[in-house]
Amino acid sequence: MHTFCYQSIAKLLLHWLPMQTYTLCLDRTNWQHGQKDINFLVLSIAWEGCSIPIFWELLPKKSNSNSQERIDLMIRCLEVIPADKIECLLADREFIGIKWFQWLMDNNIRFRLRIKGNTPVIGNSGKQIKAWQLFSHLRIGCQETWMTRRTVAGLSLHIGAHRSLKGLLIVVSPNQPDNMVKDYYRRWSIEVLFANLKSHGFDLESTHITDPEKLKKLMAVMAIAVLWCLRVGHWKHGPYNQLPLLSHWRPEKCLFRYGLDLLRRSLKNDFTRQERLFFELLQVLSPTYIGEHYKVVSPPSFRPECL
Repeated sequence: MHTFCYQSIAKLLLHWLPMQTYTLCLDRTNWQHGQKDINFLVLSIAWEGCSIPIFWELLPKKSNSNSQERIDLMIRCLEVIPADKIECLLADREFIGIKWFQWLMDNNIRFRLRIKGNTPVIGNSGKQIKAWQLFSHLRIGCQETWMTRRTVAGLSLHIGAHRSLKGLLIVVSPNQPDNMVKDYYRRWSIEVLFANLKSHGFDLESTHITDPEKLKKLMAVMAIAVLWCLRVGHWKHGPYNQLPLLSHWRPEKCLFRYGLDLLRRSLKNDFTRQERLFFELLQVLSPTYIGEHYKVVSPPSFRPECL
């Protein structure tokens, strides 16, 4: 059995990504094969409306990760991405806990993390209230951010919220509260990643593999494939935020799908005729490659999606 060095794979992915700083997203994806529960904890890098897995761990349980499992994953990440290169860490409200929050603050990792509405907060009167009560006055479509710190679950944090048709979104951050709520919406990129890994792309759920080590190796292959598809889609069609929109205000396809379709077409058709295209698509992975379809653009801003 071959041994994978996952730190080396992470360095390879970073080499292929044309970025100087990184927005990290943390989430889980899980499925079931027979009576076997497969539960991945994934740390990814947001880029062009999707994200690329950089570190992952197979949890030996069906439920959420604990603080120590998240910390262990982040320690591995800090070995290849210094804290000053991390723009922020984004995670949903299942990734909470005083130990977890305190570790991130102690290691100077900026974060925008969603909290539950019933999280205890010290209000204007100095009394303890629930987080949702601090923003009970917000109307649909409005948002508010406290520039002064509040005591949230015993820690001094900035807090902000946005009320949409789907409910109240509450976000906390240790610093730089400007745009903290807007930044958090980039977390949606990891949901796009999971869809691309599963039903909208590689159909990872259909694998019959249940061995933990083999699944971790398979995720490494998928990480390289996802990045390749994204780079090809970006090379062919430009940045995600410049794709033409349909009547529902979303692009017909994401960059991942454009890249996957082009790669699949180059492999399925007569390879002798498509050989030049395939080898050019290989070169697209190089950060310095400039081809016929490549466009030099400024880093795009992510289109917020409703949660």
